[in-house]
Amino acid sequence: MQLVNRFFWNFPLLQQNEANHIGKEIQNEIDYYSKWTKEVEKVIIAGDIRGIGTIGEDHNLVDGVFLTWRKLKEVEYQGKTQFYVGDYAFYACCELASFPLEWAVDFGYGAMMQSALEEVKIPYLQGNIGDCAFWLITPLKTVDITIENGQNRNTYIGTKAFASDYSRVPNLTSVTIRGEGTLEFGPRHPDMDLGQMFSYQTQLETVDLSGFSGDLSFGSAAFFQDASLKEIKLNPASKITYIGYDTFSGCENLDLSSWNFANLTGIIDQAGFGIRSWGDVM
Repeated sequence: MQLVNRFFWNFPLLQQNEANHIGKEIQNEIDYYSKWTKEVEKVIIAGDIRGIGTIGEDHNLVDGVFLTWRKLKEVEYQGKTQFYVGDYAFYACCELASFPLEWAVDFGYGAMMQSALEEVKIPYLQGNIGDCAFWLITPLKTVDITIENGQNRNTYIGTKAFASDYSRVPNLTSVTIRGEGTLEFGPRHPDMDLGQMFSYQTQLETVDLSGFSGDLSFGSAAFFQDASLKEIKLNPASKITYIGYDTFSGCENLDLSSWNFANLTGIIDQAGFGIRSWGDVM
């Protein structure tokens, strides 16, 4: 790997470990690492890798290989292998606007959180989108994901994966997901804090799932307070197996007239469509 800052300084070549996972060998460069976090604008990965950091149960901030590299704007990948992006790998790289997502197939907890990406286009998703993976990315305008591996594939989009919050003015307008298998938007749990996959995206208008065939599960508060959301397109062959607590609460412009509710084969949790009691509809 070669690291180049805005003055085009060339840092020493860093060897990847035997598993071809970039990580500790960068953080262990004590003489350079602190300086890199403050000055590097571009990272060039010159060889093949399998991953950046680790994806695990503990979501340890130590795993954040490029955590808070405050001036990092671009990551260039010159290898030919697909790789995963580990937990907190680029967390709070607030100027990071260019990343080779076409080679990334799996994303850990907080992997790209608070970056500056304007588009998330993942053409070969083979793993999952971890909790908070793309959370709080205000410049983000479009999300386009293609799921690989066929009809037996179970894909998870985690808690707050693409969410904003009430204090920001987000720019996300469209989401497109295609593929087949089982697609879960968050866990099946009544606690809305464990959901909110696309919550507070107040500019989001269209979610296109017409290219996805299989079972769909919408976790709690998946589209909470997305007042601009007008349409969620479904494939006629898809079945909805779960709608969680407050899933569509606050989606005051959402038109579901095109949905075939005969394909809703599972549970609708409390206030799933924003109706909290029978008194709300009487």
